[in-house]
Amino acid sequence: MEQRTVIHHPEMKYAAKIMQSRPLGSAVTVPAFKQRRRAMPAALERAVFTSEVSPYTAEDGHINTGLATSQGKDFAPCCFKDTFAIAGTITGAGSTLLPRIQSVSKVNSPLVDVAIRCGLWPVAKTQMNEFAYGLDGRNPHFGDCPHPFLSNRLSGGSSSGSAWAVAQGMVSVGFGTDTGGSIRVPSAFCGLWGLRLVPGHWTKSGCFPLAPSFDTVGWMTADFNTMAEVSTALLGLEAADRPVEPPLRIANLSPPSGSVAEAFGEPFSAPNVSTEVVRADLATAFTVLQSCEALEVHRAWLAPYRAEYDPVVWARISRAGQWTASDIAAARKLRLAAKEAFAKLFNQWDVLLLPVWEKGPPMISGMDEHFRQRLLINMAPASICGLAVLTIPWGTDRENPLGLQCVLPPGRWPLVLRRLFKVMEARAS
Repeated sequence: MEQRTVIHHPEMKYAAKIMQSRPLGSAVTVPAFKQRRRAMPAALERAVFTSEVSPYTAEDGHINTGLATSQGKDFAPCCFKDTFAIAGTITGAGSTLLPRIQSVSKVNSPLVDVAIRCGLWPVAKTQMNEFAYGLDGRNPHFGDCPHPFLSNRLSGGSSSGSAWAVAQGMVSVGFGTDTGGSIRVPSAFCGLWGLRLVPGHWTKSGCFPLAPSFDTVGWMTADFNTMAEVSTALLGLEAADRPVEPPLRIANLSPPSGSVAEAFGEPFSAPNVSTEVVRADLATAFTVLQSCEALEVHRAWLAPYRAEYDPVVWARISRAGQWTASDIAAARKLRLAAKEAFAKLFNQWDVLLLPVWEKGPPMISGMDEHFRQRLLINMAPASICGLAVLTIPWGTDRENPLGLQCVLPPGRWPLVLRRLFKVMEARAS
């Protein structure tokens, strides 16, 4: 019999915390996930999860990073959007094209390996808008991802399957990507906590790109405790013996439709700041620059494989060929101006608040291109400037979920995030 070595990682101390952070009585375990997935209607399963089988569910429980386990019983289950490489699977990115032209991954995405070392067990890869180019959760190949609780609505996207699985309590953590709002929007629509990192953090390898300089990774959880534990473990936020820190300086970029202070107390009684970073032409600038980068990723495939693409996604990518040099120059100029405006704001403030959307998730019939452009007005500021964002749920109830973006400063965002967690922890206690 092959002799295997059990590798003990220091980060594994977080596994028990993550598993215990969900409310008592919630069976968020690897066996429970498998049982619930088997019971799902076929059409729903196809719209939420990919058909690929994770290598971590092998009968001997052996996982390809060298860890020896017992079917993940000591781990908290998680899922990964199908942009991430997991050894033994093909990364499909919500398309029918990639599985035809790409080979099986031999190694994991770096983020997958870090998640395992922190006590998370990947149980599935999840569906998404094709090539992550959408905010609604639609996919003509595998089915639109429904809202986890509300009829005639969608989950939001493009990290749709991960959001659905977390909201339904099938996994503790759902990993996704966020280029133009793909973690923030489903988090808001499904009442989840979501964290978007900055470009380049775990996106350089093992993650299929949409627009490389704008792409970010992140994760979603159903509650604050899990978000804090997972983020602390993955990002190494835990710090000892720090000096007493001043209160966080928080301001509103756009007044939310409701009282955030009622939900979270001080210091969320935030003043409004005058700014020009939340504006329609900035969203247009982001659309121009994002599509230009997406075109470079897909240029060799657009013509020969046009029939394989979702027509909506094909049009969003190919339109980049129509932008003029002056269109691109104007978009870059707006991007630079927005970065300068944020730099001035973050000289005065630590966290800037901006609603994801002023209302709950719309009916399916209302999720058209016009809605997408309106949604991008609030998504584009952080996206075009490459800023980290913590999305927090603050709707009045499950029927009307809302999400609030806590936009974090460049450079010092991990420190501010840790302090923000401390404020929320103190509020919860």
